[in-house]
Amino acid sequence: MKRVHVLAVLLGLSGVVCAGSLAPVLAQGVTTGSIAGVVLDANGASVPGATVNAVHEPSGTKYSAVTNTDGRFSIPNMRVGSPYKVTVTLKFKDGQSEQVAVDGCRLVS
Repeated sequence: MKRVHVLAVLLGLSGVVCAGSLAPVLAQGVTTGSIAGVVLDANGASVPGATVNAVHEPSGTKYSAVTNTDGRFSIPNMRVGSPYKVTVTLKFKDGQSEQVAVDGCRLVS
């Protein structure tokens, strides 16, 4: 069983928005963001097949993704705001991070 290294997950999370033209986004306001990152074990190896869940605590809205063969994940179209509680689950080993912010048009770590 691999041990999920939560710190690596936290450092790998970043919210990114702004694909395409900024003019419509600026005119309408940014309402969604995303997080993307990589899940690593304690030895720095990627962790494929881990489930990454993000819950927007004020609204209870839940988002999730499963890491690919490189341990990478992306959760698009998330509600902008904070805090988010992000958890990573692999078989019977869990890790989590609280107070994660998703912001439009800039990186958040």
